[in-house]
Amino acid sequence: MQFLNTLRPRNFRVWVFLLLLVPVLVCSQTPEPSSPVLSDPQDQAELDAYRQKAESYVLKNLNRFGLDQLQYYDRTLDTLFEREKRDTLYKMELNFQKESAERKNILAAEKNTSLNSPKASKFLLTVIMVFCAKQPSPFQRGLCWC
Repeated sequence: MQFLNTLRPRNFRVWVFLLLLVPVLVCSQTPEPSSPVLSDPQDQAELDAYRQKAESYVLKNLNRFGLDQLQYYDRTLDTLFEREKRDTLYKMELNFQKESAERKNILAAEKNTSLNSPKASKFLLTVIMVFCAKQPSPFQRGLCWC
């Protein structure tokens, strides 16, 4: 009896590929822990109350009232989510303004200290002179519209 499907180099690559693919497939099928939509526990409790009422109505075959509770759940979720989003954006904006004000103060202080020193002003004058010396004048470039 001969084994025709032995580990040849071609088949070996296929097996390695499959062995590397299996963990990826297994990890992709495991559900991630669901993060709460809202960070406030009171809001979560309010939404859970609507959901539990809807489930109890459905178990009693009162589907219309269960749908009403789900609509209340949906409206409440939308309003709470909008409020939380607005609060988050407001906090981010305040944080940004605070950090930018600190940066502006630091830059203004550095500018005042660096420009007031004679060594810095001499360095700036040297840089400007070197830069202007390397740039051809508009007359040399033929850009004069006189």
